[in-house]
Amino acid sequence: MNIVEYLERRGHVLKHAGPRSLVTNCPFHPERRPSFWVYPEDDSYYCFSCRTHGYLTALIGVLEVGLPDSSLPGAARWSSSEWRSAFERARELGANVPASTSYRFVPRRPPGASPLQIRALDVASAHYARTLTESRVGASYLQERGLSPELIRAEGLGYSDGSTQSFLALVQKLQGELGDPWREIALSIGLLDQQGRERLRGRIWLPEVRDGHTIYHQARALGPEPARYLSPPVIHRPLYGLASLEFTAPFVVLVEGPFDVFPFHAAGVPAVAILGNRLTEELSLLRGLGERPLIVALDADPTGDEAAERIVAEMSAAGIAARRLRPPAPYKDPGEWAKGDGAAAVVAAAEQLVTRSAPGLAVR
Repeated sequence: MNIVEYLERRGHVLKHAGPRSLVTNCPFHPERRPSFWVYPEDDSYYCFSCRTHGYLTALIGVLEVGLPDSSLPGAARWSSSEWRSAFERARELGANVPASTSYRFVPRRPPGASPLQIRALDVASAHYARTLTESRVGASYLQERGLSPELIRAEGLGYSDGSTQSFLALVQKLQGELGDPWREIALSIGLLDQQGRERLRGRIWLPEVRDGHTIYHQARALGPEPARYLSPPVIHRPLYGLASLEFTAPFVVLVEGPFDVFPFHAAGVPAVAILGNRLTEELSLLRGLGERPLIVALDADPTGDEAAERIVAEMSAAGIAARRLRPPAPYKDPGEWAKGDGAAAVVAAAEQLVTRSAPGLAVR
């Protein structure tokens, strides 16, 4: 049973709203004009009135089990036992749910990122990656920053050239994927400004990809813009590069910005960026490092030093060996350091910091 069959069993009449979407009245509140959008492809839903959103198991958990709606702003996430009850009820109904017996979910999608927003981010990622291949400006900038074509493809980087032709092509793709709500969704994830223009024109697209889908992005200006980085206005900021934890190197590096992770990724070393210098709730995901130590390579300034000290203390309290790697003068961050001395020098310094207290560890 998929989400369409489930809603029809409950008496909902669904009408086509686009090539891949249906619409019906929201099951959570009375309404005259349907605002509950359903996406059969991945059993997801989004209400443009009350903002509830999620997947079939979550819908069953709220409607059948009576669990609180955890998708609403400020709502608490479900506990493991609550997820268990939702899964068990979904299986009783014959719903399409994973066969895993684990009910403790890793927060792969940040709070506020709806299925529609993720769809739009996927469309934008594919579009900007293609635009980058056609742009000398974007490609030259990344090359000057020391990124190889292989790394650019692996990271899914892109570029907005700011042309009207490219923008219209993006709009057409969003309309085809999302239907009527495309404009509101594009605005919510920062693809459009309030005047309906392309917000990211002339910037490098830096996506955060989890499980094959873009869940967040930053866009970096090529020059000294007042706002060097732009990001979605309503989606919670995740850790950038979390998928690199799958790399087999014996340590993990924590940095501030996206361009700081690239020298390590190029060497096969897992590195994640906190996109600033403040701790986020996703930092708790690093507790799954196992025996690998954490190298904290935040910027070489008072703010970075203070944040690094807090992170080292928190990780140490959790039983994770954490050490501070401070970029040497005159470099401010690992990205500048790699550009000046080469990525190999930065990776070697991190490795030396680890092997100093744990001989035998080495990048493989």
